[in-house]
Amino acid sequence: MLAYKSGWKAALLLLGYLQIVLGLDLHGAVLYEQYDSQGLNIEVTGYVSDLATRGFDNRARSACILGIWLLYSEPVYGYGSMYYAYNPSTTNPYCFDLDSLAGLVSSVRYSGYYDLTVETFNLYEYYYYMGAEEFTTDDIPSLSLAGRHASIIISGIGNWTVFEESNYNGPSLCLVPVTSITLIGDISEMMGIRHGSLRSVRKGCDANPDVVVHLPAAPMSGSSGAFIPVSQLKNET
Repeated sequence: MLAYKSGWKAALLLLGYLQIVLGLDLHGAVLYEQYDSQGLNIEVTGYVSDLATRGFDNRARSACILGIWLLYSEPVYGYGSMYYAYNPSTTNPYCFDLDSLAGLVSSVRYSGYYDLTVETFNLYEYYYYMGAEEFTTDDIPSLSLAGRHASIIISGIGNWTVFEESNYNGPSLCLVPVTSITLIGDISEMMGIRHGSLRSVRKGCDANPDVVVHLPAAPMSGSSGAFIPVSQLKNET
């Protein structure tokens, strides 16, 4: 439902009410039709694979968020331009204009949990968190996205060990985050992992990993975001 509201404060009141009354852990995002968090807006607390179903396709020009949010130019988080933004605060929203993605957002989803100290491992089919997603807070002996993944987001500061074979066998890497938000838009460049090569993942650092990788912090400190144009992406094969 579209509505004129007083902005992010109204959205946070709603999210806070739902958390207290229903006991839910929620991400929060408000998409605005105008720049500077103005105009008609919609509140989003979950995945929206097609904003046309909310009457807001290609209308968002700015947003306010709590948590990690991913905005895409294509429906169903498809391969195209995108904007990622993150905010480690659970109470103070981060508001921003959508730069070159303004007026082009067709789908939106979050990564991890509302509380970014919760340790999650999020694997994505394509570069920069596009396409299908596999999410876990625990061990996975056989990844659903085995053979087709290119990017990762990790929340929390817990370690994860990834393996090139199912059931925690084969060559392994222990991934060690240094902050509660780790974004890896291309695993081959940042960690030397071949696209699609992972087959299983285990929480914690395996007793004898082949390699320990200290992951880079999120590209910018605090709350921030970035536009990724489709022209920057590599051809998928």
